[in-house]
Amino acid sequence: MIKSRKAIISSLLIMCLCMVLFFPYPDNPMVGVRSALWSFPIMNEEGYIIRGIIGAVLFVTGLILLAAGMKKYRFRAVILLILLYTALPPVLIKVHQETFASGIGAVSLKDNGLCEFEKRSEDVVNGHCELFLHNRSNDPVTFELKFLDSSFADMDMRVESLMNIGGPYSITIGANQERMIEVDKPIDVSDMAEGDYVENGTSFEVHLKLINDGNERIL
Repeated sequence: MIKSRKAIISSLLIMCLCMVLFFPYPDNPMVGVRSALWSFPIMNEEGYIIRGIIGAVLFVTGLILLAAGMKKYRFRAVILLILLYTALPPVLIKVHQETFASGIGAVSLKDNGLCEFEKRSEDVVNGHCELFLHNRSNDPVTFELKFLDSSFADMDMRVESLMNIGGPYSITIGANQERMIEVDKPIDVSDMAEGDYVENGTSFEVHLKLINDGNERIL
């Protein structure tokens, strides 16, 4: 079944390197990304991301080496490795947050969140966001929450970040607590030009910045 142990070992080492370089903790490396391959950011608003391109090339190389190292079951082995690569990081993050992490390092965002915007008048847009946050530590945590624009928002248009005009938002989550956060704010856009902000719409992928005692995390 195994044709070359060196090829298989090399494949696993390359995959471990890729996972370390683009591990989605403490910050989400996909925030602000316009184009990606698997979990590798390829392009953002500033252009191509060389580190992400190298990671993607290494990832593909690892899969090729694994297939080359197998006599049979090549397709199954490649699919299994991809599944493990995808499933392992969330498990490792959860274990870390429940055992070693503290403060905002123990907070995770469940699902992708939701933000809805509706123009109520010439100068007011109402913003409503729903977030489900989980504090996995044994201590309560308080932090300031800021909204970041999604990866696919128009570069010149404020969408989710429009909610920051009504902020800052101080959030407290109890020990080992899951909490639904609802933010509903009428936002004054009288100082903004039309086209610089969203008037009506819904975002199903919300990114956040958590701030606590000089520390920051991007989810």
